[in-house]
Amino acid sequence: MRHLLAITLLASGLLSAQSTVKHGQEYTFHGVIHNKYPITLIFQQYVNDEVKGSYYYDKIGTPIALEGYSHSGGYELKTTAYGFNESFSLKIFHNELVGQWHSPNKS
Repeated sequence: MRHLLAITLLASGLLSAQSTVKHGQEYTFHGVIHNKYPITLIFQQYVNDEVKGSYYYDKIGTPIALEGYSHSGGYELKTTAYGFNESFSLKIFHNELVGQWHSPNKS
């Protein structure tokens, strides 16, 4: 079964539009998956629109590596670390990253 859960992440610093992202600068977001699981997302965006970083469930604290790319107004990030096969589809909206968390392995 494939889970699509809503995710909202609030920026620790100001990030109101993609054009304000500085390449190589680290960004931290705090939020929840499905209004239930608090997470922290940390990433850097590079000149070629490549994005690398990690996220962790606040209760557990173990970083899970992410990689992906940015596109017009958002990000596509995925991980296969620790046997996970999860991805985030996120858009910037009013200083928040809003989107979906995908996990085809969860039942």
